[in-house]
Amino acid sequence: KELKNILPFTPVIFLTANSEVETIKKASEALAYGYLLKPYKKSNLHAAIEIALSKAAEDNVKNRRLDATQNVNKTLVHQLELNTEQQSRTIQLKYGYLYDKEKEILYYGDEPVKLTAKEIKIIKYLCKSPGHNVSQEQLEYAIWQDEPAGYAAFRSVLFRLRNKIHKDLITNQNNTGYKIELF
Repeated sequence: KELKNILPFTPVIFLTANSEVETIKKASEALAYGYLLKPYKKSNLHAAIEIALSKAAEDNVKNRRLDATQNVNKTLVHQLELNTEQQSRTIQLKYGYLYDKEKEILYYGDEPVKLTAKEIKIIKYLCKSPGHNVSQEQLEYAIWQDEPAGYAAFRSVLFRLRNKIHKDLITNQNNTGYKIELF
């Protein structure tokens, strides 16, 4: 059991002269992949190692799937908590994104997306009227307000933002503006 804690992905095979039922039971409780009694044949040892490696690989795949399922469950629990506690302050967006209006944070699942201040301003402004068209000029003003900025500066910020999120979360509306997609 101690070895399993230190090396959790390493299959263990017991090789011993002890054939007592109690010892075999303890080996089984320690999650051993095999139990060989001495004297042993090389072919039996080789077979036990091959089976142990194969079963360990299967177990590792199952554990990764279980971890992925648990991560999805954590995401769902996080979304449920946000929905029940703060439903009015969050906006459910497409592709697994959630925007917290109060904290001004965009989440992908339960992880916050790292965005710059200008990128957050775009998300914030688009989320003021989610699912509706917002002109480029309105977005530029929301980002820079009274500072002079041009088309190229806006396109640069939007390009960097789109590289951090799903490519279709913010869509261009026939060159009349942009819209953020709702769930």
